[in-house]
Amino acid sequence: MKTKLLFTVLGLTGILLWQCSEPNYPDNIYDPNEQGLPDPVITSVSPADSAFSGIGIITITGQHFSSDPEKNLVYFNGNRGSLQSATETELVVQAPNLVADSVKIQVAVIGAYNFAEFDHYKLYPPVVEWGNFDHFFALYAMAMDSLENLYVSHSDDRDILRVFPNGERDPNPYGTHSFLKADAMRMGPAGELYIARRYKSIYKVPAGGGAASSWKNLPGNVKAYDLDFDQYGNLYTGGRKNELYRINVLNGESSFATVATYPTDVHVNAIRVFDGYVYIIGDYIGTDTTVIQDGIWRNEIQDATTLGPTELVIDWGSAMGGSDAPILNGITFAEDGTMILACDNVAALYSIDPPYTGQPITPIYTEVLDPPATKITWGNGNYLYVNSRSSDDTKKRIFRVDMVKQGAPYYGRSL
Repeated sequence: MKTKLLFTVLGLTGILLWQCSEPNYPDNIYDPNEQGLPDPVITSVSPADSAFSGIGIITITGQHFSSDPEKNLVYFNGNRGSLQSATETELVVQAPNLVADSVKIQVAVIGAYNFAEFDHYKLYPPVVEWGNFDHFFALYAMAMDSLENLYVSHSDDRDILRVFPNGERDPNPYGTHSFLKADAMRMGPAGELYIARRYKSIYKVPAGGGAASSWKNLPGNVKAYDLDFDQYGNLYTGGRKNELYRINVLNGESSFATVATYPTDVHVNAIRVFDGYVYIIGDYIGTDTTVIQDGIWRNEIQDATTLGPTELVIDWGSAMGGSDAPILNGITFAEDGTMILACDNVAALYSIDPPYTGQPITPIYTEVLDPPATKITWGNGNYLYVNSRSSDDTKKRIFRVDMVKQGAPYYGRSL
């Protein structure tokens, strides 16, 4: 090292001497009086000790930053963050997609000689793979119980697998079914698991697991695509028809009743009860291109047996660009009313704030979660579980997503 330094000093000395003796060499740009800009200083970071990797927004407070965003560089263990805004005392930066327990944050300001540093920060992953599944598993419907056990339909072995709250998968099947797959599942009263499979029958797995058996049949040739419970013990279902059906699982009702209708040739694809309403995602299968092709409708739950008139909430195609709109797969809600939509393409998840109609539709978690999101269900806290069933083997997983807010109640878990 000393030898290298000696040669460097001698070399620079030689260059300077040669420069001085060479009349045609350009003037030296080095200014020995140049002190540089004041070095940046970090006084605090918010959040104080940790943030999400890839999507976390971090506010760095200090001194001697530049109000010109282009002149501030923020690094996390050498990985550059994405600067969102800058003043002389505050930088707002989006964390890079880096997961680490000990992160050094460094701020450089162009024109200053030294970095500002903040040590021992943490970056956590907002999205993690769940259940140790790989592309050999053909996974479909999901459900969650009140203890945060996740249940997943596995078509290859025609069974239902359980993932414990710690993310470990039960080595033994929780339930079995004679049909190929479950398209929708909900945990119901007394721990019984209800299943729709795009057929007229609703199936049920007994509390504690076991074989699924046919429970009730929808009228006519209707096929049930999805289902959800309300606070009265009503199970709502619909599918291959523009009608919503209800049966109460607590009061001994024997058959489904029609409680709502939607525009002609709109079929029910997904159902979610939230805050006194039943919401549905529907798609049009007719040939009239002038009508709503994909949309979200709702009906108010007026009492234990009656729904109010059908209201259009969002004309999805019109709001999202017509035929190029992402394909809708699922719907759920946060406790604060934020609507979360699962989509097949463009982005996996979209969020919409109440009152929904006319509100911005925003893709979320795009930096850390690729589409598709074929099924979603919210746990009992902040975690949303996403089935990313795809023809791309690298994406065919189940993910747990930290949404940083509580999900709305799924009533069947608590009845």
